[in-house]
Amino acid sequence: MQYFVYIGRHNKTIELFSKLSTGVFYAAPNCYKATKVLDKIREKYDAALFIEQVELSKDIADIRSIRKMYPGLYMVLVIDSITKEEATEYLKAGVNNTIKYETNSEVLKDLSTFLTRRKEQKIEAEKIVLDDVLNQSVLYNDINYEILSNKIEDVYYNSILNNIKEGR
Repeated sequence: MQYFVYIGRHNKTIELFSKLSTGVFYAAPNCYKATKVLDKIREKYDAALFIEQVELSKDIADIRSIRKMYPGLYMVLVIDSITKEEATEYLKAGVNNTIKYETNSEVLKDLSTFLTRRKEQKIEAEKIVLDDVLNQSVLYNDINYEILSNKIEDVYYNSILNNIKEGR
């Protein structure tokens, strides 16, 4: 299940996104209420957060705060237009993408497909890391076993040698 959370008050866009969303859609008037919704979503890779572009400094502060709370969350800035300088600031703050207020269903379907692929890649990457950790653990245990076996053999042979020396 995918979740699309929208922060803003642009009624026409909220209505459009709610109709076009391929998953569960939530509209929140501010960051605080949006984080309450996001906190309930177990897997953040199943979510996209849409943030209306309002005022650069406030937007940047909100985006940085949200990025700290949810590092894996995909954030999309909803824009009318944007300058190159503004785009750079939004990217530095943590925005992943932009979308126009007046969008179409194809764009949201593409985003949904992207989120699915992104999650699959994340799961695959976690499996690879886990396999590496397990393989290293097995290798580490094998090495420890061999060291321990060698010590046991040394103790055993030393005790035999001591018994021979003592004539037992």
